Amino acid sequence: MRRFIKENQEIIILIALVNFIMAPLWYGITFLPHSLLTVISFSLVIFASLNAAKERVFRFIILSMGWMVLRIIWFEYMNDLSLSLSLTRMIFSLLLFVILFFILIRNVLRTEKIHIKIIINVMSGFILLGIIGGVCFEMLDYFSPDSLIFTAPKSAYGFYYFSFINLTSVGFGDIIPNSEQAQATAILIGVLGQFYLAFGVAVFVGKYLNQKTIE
Repeated sequence: MRRFIKENQEIIILIALVNFIMAPLWYGITFLPHSLLTVISFSLVIFASLNAAKERVFRFIILSMGWMVLRIIWFEYMNDLSLSLSLTRMIFSLLLFVILFFILIRNVLRTEKIHIKIIINVMSGFILLGIIGGVCFEMLDYFSPDSLIFTAPKSAYGFYYFSFINLTSVGFGDIIPNSEQAQATAILIGVLGQFYLAFGVAVFVGKYLNQKTIE
C-alpha cells in the first residue's frame, strides 16, 4: 500500500484537491452535511500532501502543520470554537498549501522530460493557487467582515469559489470586493492566474524542445 501511494502520489494529490473544490457537488449527490464533506475533503488534501515532500525538513514541516490543521478543522466541526482558533487554522492552512505549491513547482522544474506526472503536478499547482487565494479571502473576511459582498448567503466555500473565479478571469459578479484590500487581493490572484498559465506553457515548450534536442 505504501509503495502504491508513493508511486501514485501525484495523482492522489490531484484527486484530493479536485475532491476539495467539488465538495458542494458531492453534497448534492450524497445528501451528507456540507460541512462534514468539506472537513473530509480538507483532511484528504493534507494526507495526500504528506507524501509530496522527499526531504526530511519539508516532510517534518508538512507533517507538523498538517496535524495541527487536522485537529483544528475536526474540532471546529464538532464544537463551537473561538474565532482565534479559526484564525490559527487559516494561518497554518495557508502555510501548508504554500509549501506544497512550492514543492510541486520545484518538482516540475527539476524534471527534465515531459511525462504524465509533470502535467499532473502543473494541474495540482493551479488548483492550489485557487485554494491559497480562498484562504486569503477567508482571512480577509475574518479581519474585515464587510470586505466581500455576497449576493447569495455567505458561506466558507464562497471564498474559494470567488478565488477560482478571479484566478480564471471569469467574473460572474455575484461576489463583489468591497474594500481596497479585497480588490487588491482579487487583482493579485487574477494576475497570478495569468502568469501561471504562461509559466505552464513555457515549461512544457522548453522541456519539449530540450527533449527533442537530446534525442
